[in-house]
Amino acid sequence: MSICFPFIKYIYISCLMIVAFMCTYNQTNEMIGYSCIFALQTIFTIAIMMDIMHDQNRSIKVLHFPNIPNNLGIITEAKIPIWWILLAGTSLQFTAALLILITAAYLYKRYQTLRMSNDNRWRLYTYRTLYIICTVLMMILTFTFMQFPGGSLSGTYTLLVLVCFIGILLFSLIDVYYANRLSKLIGSTTDG
Repeated sequence: MSICFPFIKYIYISCLMIVAFMCTYNQTNEMIGYSCIFALQTIFTIAIMMDIMHDQNRSIKVLHFPNIPNNLGIITEAKIPIWWILLAGTSLQFTAALLILITAAYLYKRYQTLRMSNDNRWRLYTYRTLYIICTVLMMILTFTFMQFPGGSLSGTYTLLVLVCFIGILLFSLIDVYYANRLSKLIGSTTDG
């Protein structure tokens, strides 16, 4: 079935991610939700790396910007491989999910709940929201990578892929920042 529909495994992962995200909105199941998010992010990272390694056409699956003038009068063109952004995004999201899981496990072991200050709770909510947005953008870009035979994209589709590029890099970097800030709760004696 994966030969006919190579994207189907990502649809399954997306459905399971929805359930895991719903668990994070309930304080009773919050720890289970973050554990499931980490497990699913690990599966997603391995799946996307395997698909990138096995794709013989990954070098022609690029976002192409023709005729970019510069100050020297030379017209250049830019090509950004889609798999670069997928690899960077999944790696950053994996790192953020791991940091959040370690922090949540520590807090759960210590307090039997994810007890934290309002500022840190806001960071956790922001992390979760940006993680959801970044996951949606990653799925769009993964679908593009899996279904795109190569060549040039239409103007609107190029804009969508460019928005996914920027969104994935920006939101995953912010996620890692917030996860790192929350991981400092492990070493602190107070919660503030």
